[in-house]
Amino acid sequence: MHKAFLYIIFICITFISYSQNYEIDSIKSVIENLPSDSNKVNTLITLSSYFYRSSPAEAIRYGITANNLAEQINFAKGAGYAQKSIGMGHYFQGDYANALISWQQALEIFQSIDFKLGEANMLNNLGAVYFNQGEDTKAIDYYLQSLKLAEEVEDKLRIATALQNIGGVYYNKPATYHEALKYYKQALPIMVELEDYEAIGAVSVNMGEIFLSDSIAYYSEIYKTDTTLYNADTALFYFDWALEAYQKSKTGNIPYALNSLGKAYALKNDFNNAINYQKQAIEIAENNNALLEQAFSYAGLGDSYKQFRHHRSAISAYSKALNLAENLEANYIRKEAFEGLSNCYATIGDYKKAYKYQDLLNSIKDTLYKVERDKNMQSTILSSEVDRKQGQIVLLTKDKELQELDIRRQKNYA
Repeated sequence: MHKAFLYIIFICITFISYSQNYEIDSIKSVIENLPSDSNKVNTLITLSSYFYRSSPAEAIRYGITANNLAEQINFAKGAGYAQKSIGMGHYFQGDYANALISWQQALEIFQSIDFKLGEANMLNNLGAVYFNQGEDTKAIDYYLQSLKLAEEVEDKLRIATALQNIGGVYYNKPATYHEALKYYKQALPIMVELEDYEAIGAVSVNMGEIFLSDSIAYYSEIYKTDTTLYNADTALFYFDWALEAYQKSKTGNIPYALNSLGKAYALKNDFNNAINYQKQAIEIAENNNALLEQAFSYAGLGDSYKQFRHHRSAISAYSKALNLAENLEANYIRKEAFEGLSNCYATIGDYKKAYKYQDLLNSIKDTLYKVERDKNMQSTILSSEVDRKQGQIVLLTKDKELQELDIRRQKNYA
């Protein structure tokens, strides 16, 4: 199962006037000559945004400069977005504790000026951090708050984002797939209206995966029909939609949609279509040098060959998936490959290799369990770290207030 596609971070700076294609050097040269006003703050925030992924430290540096100037000229909205930029830099450094601190400060600033769009933006980002740390309950709480505010200001992009991310949390567990579908179905028509093809593809893929899964047995009582056929046909509908959307958005997710179509056709026992779509996925992934998508596609091809009892071909496909997964350290794909290879070798009577891959499968399951356990532990550590740093900020704020009070007293005595 591919992890849910999420809209985790949006750069919501509606008052920026510079084009995303504007040369960074040109912006830097403009900044030097700008007066110290709100326009300069906005420009610094824009410059910070260019470095989120390529150089998070630079993003933080420009964000801090913007924040200092915004505080100096009492430009609250600018200070809020500057804190957001600082948090973005920390986020892409993997420093979630400081990202949370910055985004919480941004949220408080936006609340102080009753800027609900900014509040919705920060609540969404805070939810994303907790989602990444495995704290689903906290994540949904923040996403729901974001949704409420977005609905109040009737911002369709924010509404769709919150709905999609809530669905993404529920998509994490088969037991809550029905809840995921509920939110995805609300998000999808808004995304279609906005012509956000990347988002349409993401939601459609996730919905298709849900209908493809055996866990959708919840719906057999509702639809009163052959669950397997219903799921496969519905999955095909959403995977086709996802493929069309990804083709329009020209993203690297096309191979995943093609591979998913192959899985749906395999469920319908349509061998030719299953194999053809998965081979197309591999070809496009190879042309784009998309190694992870190649690994997923080879694993899917192996599943199809195995289902149709072409075990030698399945072994070849699983082996290619495994080689890629080993280089990428993609443990979930390694697990799929080990399981497929063990089953195929057992079927053709090569029990020595079957036992070998079964042992490797057991080992990788232990590794994945440890990863989940460590993730929960990191979540606890994150909460403690945030509490500690919040305490430091309170102390620093009090010190600053005392210093300002002392300065005012000295002025009075002068």
